[in-house]
This record gives sequence, structure tokens and C-alpha cells, in this order.
Amino acid sequence: MSDSSLQERLVAELRELRDIVNGSESLAFLRSRVARAIDEKQSDALTLVSFYRLVARSLAENADTARRDADAARSRANKMELELAAAAVGAPVVSTKAAAPSAPAANPERVTQLEEELKASHEQREKLLVDFKNMRERTQKDLNIQEFRFKDKFFRDLLPVLDSFERAQQTMNEQSSAQSLIEGNRMIFGQMEDFLREQGLELVDTSGEFDPRVHEAVGEVQNETTYDDHVFDVLSRGYRLGERLIRAAMVRISRNPGNPAPPPEI
Repeated sequence: MSDSSLQERLVAELRELRDIVNGSESLAFLRSRVARAIDEKQSDALTLVSFYRLVARSLAENADTARRDADAARSRANKMELELAAAAVGAPVVSTKAAAPSAPAANPERVTQLEEELKASHEQREKLLVDFKNMRERTQKDLNIQEFRFKDKFFRDLLPVLDSFERAQQTMNEQSSAQSLIEGNRMIFGQMEDFLREQGLELVDTSGEFDPRVHEAVGEVQNETTYDDHVFDVLSRGYRLGERLIRAAMVRISRNPGNPAPPPEI
């Protein structure tokens, strides 16, 4: 699926969500946010998933509130029926609870209305849960497509390096000089470094003082040539991708108490 087709589908999903939000008073708090997202063209999958979660949560809370109101109204109606039955036979109504302020009389029409609202809230909640599930599945599918595209580009860019390795293997023979093998290896290594650099991979700097945030110390070397507590040599290079450390550089630390590093220039 092309990026434009995906964007059009996400916009359509956002507009459908806007219609749902505008049709429910309990979701009025989301109307301005959804409208702003449409105006600013914030039609990405994560935004939609976030909106659907808010809608589902709000409807669940409204359903619980409606259920409690309906139960309370039904309880008041039952109490009224008992009082009416007792009054019809002239018997007092016995209560096991302490006297409390009289509750407002239950209206049968209100009970019916609350039950209908509860049913409608349940139906709307179930519909939105289905929509949310479908949206999540579509989002996962889109993410899988994006991951495949990334891998496809990555390996396409890596193929020239593999081609160089293959050509080197084909031309290598007993008459190959050591110098030609060294030059060929250096050329392929340079290609690999260029490729990784283009992908955003950077070397961790090991030219100065030991830094435990990006260096991993595996030993110390007593010497008189390198500043104390500086990197003496590198056993394996470290790499970072942007601000994220992929692998720390494995180094040995110089121990030279008689030659501390000079203070930094101000």
C-alpha cells in the first residue's frame, strides 16, 4: 500500500471517529481535539489509537454510571410497591434500617429511560471496541509493511558490499600478492563503513579520557606514554545510532600516575 493510500485511509478513519464523537454528548470533551487533529492533518495511526482508547474508556464509565442509576431507580420503585401494598391492607411498613431522609419518588418512565440509555451505551461501547480492534489490526499491518520496506532498503544497500566480497573470492588465488589482498580487504572494509555511516551508525570516540557511559574497561596498562585514566587501546569498537548507544567500546585504560592529563583550556 502506498503512503498516500495509507494517509487517505487514516483521514477517513479520523472523520468517522469525528461523527461518532459528535453524536454522543458523553464524548463532547473530545470534539475539539478530534476537529483540531483533522484541521492539522494529524492522521497518524498512533493518534487514532489514542482517540479510540479515550472513547472506549469514557463509554465504559458512562455505562457503569447508567447501570448504577438504573439499579437505584429500580430499588426505589420496589420500595414504593411495598409501601403501596402495605397501605392497601392497612399494615405499617416495617423497616430494619434507621430512619433516613426520604428519597425522591421513583418514576417508572425514568426507570425505563435509564434502562434504554444503559442498553444503548452498551451497544455503542461494543461497536467502538470492535472498531478499536479493527484499527489495531490495521495499524499492526501497516507497521509490518513499514518494517518490510525498511529491511528491503537496508539489504538492497548492503548488496554492493556483498558483491565486492564475492568478486574478491573469485579473483583470489595462489598467485595473489599479499599487498593486493590487503588493498582489496581495505577497499571492502571502507565500503562497509560508508554503508553503515549512511544508515546512521556512528563510531564511539575513543581518542580521549575514559568515559564509562560509552566505554567498557576490560583491563589496565601501566605505561609512560598515554595520559593517566585515558584510553590506552581499543579491543573492539563501539557504535551508536543517533543518541542511542548500540554497543560500548571495549578498551584498556592507561595507568600513568606521573603523567596526568592537563586541565582543559578555558
